[in-house]
Amino acid sequence: MKTLIGILIVLAVIFLGWRVYDYWVGVDTEREAREQARRPPTVVPERLEGLPSQLENPLAAKRVFSEVKKRTPLESPVYPRIKELEKTYE
Repeated sequence: MKTLIGILIVLAVIFLGWRVYDYWVGVDTEREAREQARRPPTVVPERLEGLPSQLENPLAAKRVFSEVKKRTPLESPVYPRIKELEKTYE
């Protein structure tokens, strides 16, 4: 009988240890996720989304704008916006 109680106690300690470890892993993962959310994202200049790299050059942007301006008819719904941007790209 003493042996059975001893085995049950050992199994209970192992089970509780496993549960505590499992809980700690969850808490640690949450803490790391919170710290990662606080940090600013890593920015790689070669992989920036948005403006294509060939338009980062102001001369290329002016060239593209002039091409768009030439092919946009006066009755186009975007023509007022083209007129607004004209001063920027001159």
